Amino acid sequence: MMFRSLLALLALIQTLFLYAQLPGHEQALEPVKWSITTGQVKDGTWEVSFRADIEHGWYVYSQQSFGEMGPIPTTIAFDTLAHAIPSGIPQESGEKMIQGIDPNFDLEVKKFKGFALFKQQVAITDPTQPITGRLDYQTCDDSKCIFPDPLFFRIVPASGASELSALPFTKGGPGLSVTASEPVAWDLSTEKVSDGLWKLRFTATVQEGWYIYSQESFGDGPIPTSITLDSTSTHAKLQGQG
Repeated sequence: MMFRSLLALLALIQTLFLYAQLPGHEQALEPVKWSITTGQVKDGTWEVSFRADIEHGWYVYSQQSFGEMGPIPTTIAFDTLAHAIPSGIPQESGEKMIQGIDPNFDLEVKKFKGFALFKQQVAITDPTQPITGRLDYQTCDDSKCIFPDPLFFRIVPASGASELSALPFTKGGPGLSVTASEPVAWDLSTEKVSDGLWKLRFTATVQEGWYIYSQESFGDGPIPTSITLDSTSTHAKLQGQG
């Protein structure tokens, strides 16, 4: 049932995007790497820093909203916790801030290259207890964009131990373990190849101890991974097999 649910999720994602795919087995792009650190500012106040290290040619966008036709702004949301209360929104900076027309959206945006840094002050009564939350962002180069799945974070201020995951973290307790209800997280990115031709990349992040099966048919064996467009789509079709 789990694999059938994953296949249903793939079909839903493809219905939303309605693009065509080229054949090939190319590695999914991961141009942004996130890390989290924390430090005490004064008694009862800590600062949590989120750093995005960005590959050359790629960008991460500001927290500013650019409207429905613009890129997804970077959003950091802390879980509601009695021992940790954030103050305002994170301050943002970066190696280089660019403000101007983005070729992907034909809109004026604010974005960062090199690295982006988001710093959030938090009032903390017990720094030995973990702080959890969620981070959403979008990254683009000058011709294509990637829409990563949300990143869930957890950090213990007193020790500095931190972790990022594609799955929400369990509440309470000193450990840094994630819920095991969804062992596979999917990510979809798109790339324009030429006029009328697009490439889709589906990336499955699989938890330790779990597996995803090939597109090869195994007869009465496991359900193979398959990618199909919605049957109602008339203006897009797949080319070859991924």
